[in-house]
Amino acid sequence: MYSLITNFYKKESSFYSLIQSCQSDWDNYIQHEFIQQLGKGTLDIACFQHYLKQDYLFLINFSRAWGLAVYKSHDLVEIKQSLNNLKAIVEVELDLHIILALDDFSFITSFGENVGVFRL
Repeated sequence: MYSLITNFYKKESSFYSLIQSCQSDWDNYIQHEFIQQLGKGTLDIACFQHYLKQDYLFLINFSRAWGLAVYKSHDLVEIKQSLNNLKAIVEVELDLHIILALDDFSFITSFGENVGVFRL
């Protein structure tokens, strides 16, 4: 798995240098049982659905951070980059989480319009 990920990124990239700077942490991360089962397709569906729900709530707040980045951008290039990231989360990632959950996301309504805990 490590070789697939690192080969995807150029060895001179900042991502690759970050991996090298904390190699043992990275190895622990990619060798974690959850990641291994997820990669092999053997992760229990209930665990996968729980993960998707947690990640969905994270993405709601992460999209707010990208929205703030759009607002605080200094030029058109930064606005476009931040907006593209925001749109990817809102228009793709969140929908994929709902589809993949194979479960209703009724837990979200308990938060009302203020989904999530963190506010920017």
